[in-house]
Amino acid sequence: MKIKIIPALARKNPRTKNRKITFSKERNVSHKLSIVEKEASETQYWLELLKETRIGEPKEVDALLDEASQLLAIFTSAGKTAKRQKK
Repeated sequence: MKIKIIPALARKNPRTKNRKITFSKERNVSHKLSIVEKEASETQYWLELLKETRIGEPKEVDALLDEASQLLAIFTSAGKTAKRQKK
């Protein structure tokens, strides 16, 4: 994400002078959600690998795998919504 300075705002308020203000555009949100979705998918893959190779406590790995699946579903849904609203 690029950081921009708003000169007009900085001129009107001396406290904000030289302070950087960031903007989150809709396309950035959609892009960031797609990155998060990929990371969640990769995490789920590694947890499945741990389960198959029987590394770690089975209950803990199962709990983490369940949570990773839920998070992946949430981020996938949020990404689809963001893309739909972008149009």
